[in-house]
Amino acid sequence: MLNDFTCRTQILFQKYKHSAFAIHTPLLLCSRKSNTLTLQKHTQLLEILEVPQLMDTCVRNSYYEEALELAAYVRRLEKKYSNISVIRVCSHIIEEFLFETKYT
Repeated sequence: MLNDFTCRTQILFQKYKHSAFAIHTPLLLCSRKSNTLTLQKHTQLLEILEVPQLMDTCVRNSYYEEALELAAYVRRLEKKYSNISVIRVCSHIIEEFLFETKYT
């Protein structure tokens, strides 16, 4: 009787493990896909993330034309890729920087 109970318990446990695996597999695949894409686009992401610092450097060194070109570049990126949060955040930082520069 105890052996039968143990066997049933093991079967139920295996079914639970299988269903838990089946539930988590799509989540893991989605996460893996996202991480792979991020790794593939690492260079481009790094360039975008460096734009606010580059713009700050341009303004500090009186390269105003280059700073305005960077701002225009970020605006074009935002129009084209407004669904990407990194670009939205970068654009917001640039706009704040332009506002602060204008009124200081």
